[in-house]
Amino acid sequence: QVLQHPDIWRRCAEDQAWCGKVVEEMLRHSTILTPYRVITQDVEYDGVRIPAGTMVCFALPLAGRDPAAFPDPMIFDPERSYTNRHFAFGKGAHVCIGQHLARVQLEEGLHLVASRLANLRVTGPVERRPFLGAGGLRSLPVAFDPA
Repeated sequence: QVLQHPDIWRRCAEDQAWCGKVVEEMLRHSTILTPYRVITQDVEYDGVRIPAGTMVCFALPLAGRDPAAFPDPMIFDPERSYTNRHFAFGKGAHVCIGQHLARVQLEEGLHLVASRLANLRVTGPVERRPFLGAGGLRSLPVAFDPA
């Protein structure tokens, strides 16, 4: 998403603190985690019986785009006011204990890369990996000007 907004990329190069807002919005908008669990006992949910042993996947990337939770969820907006927390790092018993370190690393990494690669742009087709668990990009051809 950041590559579709050159103004955001330029600001990331100049303002490391603002990168934190960009990272938070990336986590909400484009979460890569699709966790799965195996049902340990029969469950009925909304009139559907799910037998023990069934593997279920939780589409967390869709949760961050729920219009009931986030106004204009398809718009990538680092200045978004968060009244609801996204699920990029899980929740409850399954929350990522390294989430704070990950956020700091993402923020600093985004700032460092943006400050070194000016005018970053996509130069070809972007391919995603069709993978349950942790998805992501298969290819992202880019060009840039050295900063």
